[in-house]
Amino acid sequence: MAGPPIPPFYVVWCEDGASPTRKHDREYQAEQEAKRLSRENPGKKFCVLAPVTRIVTQQTVIERFDASDDIPF
Repeated sequence: MAGPPIPPFYVVWCEDGASPTRKHDREYQAEQEAKRLSRENPGKKFCVLAPVTRIVTQQTVIERFDASDDIPF
């Protein structure tokens, strides 16, 4: 039985900073970025995060109107 799929991306988040702005394709890449940011910001904590769930709702709505009246255009 196969396990869950690999997360589609990773982000680096600083507990005392702004929201993540870049997705990393590989966990290793995100870890390297977290190390780089940690060196530039001593004392700050950087976490590598990955999504555990993704939910997408797709709905197409088609509205039809009665165009049988004598509309002048």
